[in-house]
Amino acid sequence: MLENKKATMILSLIIAVILWLYVIGEVNPLTKTTIKDIPVQLLNAENLTSRDLAMLEESFTVSLTIQGQRSDIVELDKSEIIVTADLFGYNKGENYIPVNVTVPDKITLVEKNPPSILVHIEEMVSVYKPISLVYSAAFEDGAEAGNVIIQPEEIEVKGAKSAVERVASIKALIDTSQITGDVAELTPQLTPMDSKGQTVSGVTLSATTANVSLRKCYTKNVSLKVETTGEVASPYELDSISIPKKIKIRGPKDKIDEITTVEAKPVDLSKVTASGTIPLQLDLPKDVELANASSDTGVVVTLKGLVSKSFEIESGNIAIEGLAEGLYAYINTASISVTVTGAEDIMEGFDNSDIVLYVDASQLAEGSSILPVGVRHEKAFKSVQLSPEEVHITVTAS
Repeated sequence: MLENKKATMILSLIIAVILWLYVIGEVNPLTKTTIKDIPVQLLNAENLTSRDLAMLEESFTVSLTIQGQRSDIVELDKSEIIVTADLFGYNKGENYIPVNVTVPDKITLVEKNPPSILVHIEEMVSVYKPISLVYSAAFEDGAEAGNVIIQPEEIEVKGAKSAVERVASIKALIDTSQITGDVAELTPQLTPMDSKGQTVSGVTLSATTANVSLRKCYTKNVSLKVETTGEVASPYELDSISIPKKIKIRGPKDKIDEITTVEAKPVDLSKVTASGTIPLQLDLPKDVELANASSDTGVVVTLKGLVSKSFEIESGNIAIEGLAEGLYAYINTASISVTVTGAEDIMEGFDNSDIVLYVDASQLAEGSSILPVGVRHEKAFKSVQLSPEEVHITVTAS
């Protein structure tokens, strides 16, 4: 009895398999399937560029549910499915752009998800950012990179305004293992980075690589000899002066081994009109320079009667004056460093709004230009110093 049941079960299983093979192989039923992460091809992106517009996002994907005979579904190559979105004619703001799907003749599109993509379009801007070298590994104690030359020193960053504004610097990753005592010529890839060290997508750089020349240098602490001449001119008085006695230098080992003392050119106190750090002009042999730890070394002078304050003014707060009707201007330089010096009683209530920066755009036409930055202030400041003193500006038809 038991053997008959087993035989019946085996026979039933065999029949079921035969029927399944028949259905799959002969009947070839309709089948549905979902394919995920199919890239969307963006059409007419150049139409945005021609109107000084740019997308905040650059890549999009969709999921598609399709139907067809099982054999056709199995043989389908993902590359045979074409998904597009046409950007022609869209303007600044949030734009829901329909997704168009083309599938092979024997395949039917059942559903697309999402049916449209959300594209953020902004004005296109550009700024110049410095290149920052980042090393793949730390040097051994007593060594660091030196004799560094970077070409170009700044890179133009272009794209949607909010994306460009996120870029803090351009990273050039240096393979530390390639740096020896001899000069190394490298061409590292460039990556736009934000202030948190994250890569910024959706922007383009004027160059994808930089030419970097550098070598491994050795560091050494040596004595520093600095003399001062003259006296602080009236109405100022010298309150205090701090002169470093030692500095750290770097260079090829055979050169720094011979150095025990470094001399600086005399510091003329008669030319000092504000408290601060006076940079030193050092008498150093070729290929020998200040090490990172001493890069800001100088003579620190404090004067009575004058106070200096430094701050940054973003380009958006620089007034563009005299621009002809029908034109729009954008300052590409990210910001201006401002140092204001004045008497203590004037500087006590100082506010950044006491300084107005402006450029005279009255002679500009469409295109790129470099203009000097002007300063207005009502208070009797002793001096106002700007860095840089000129800005890059782009003018387009509004």
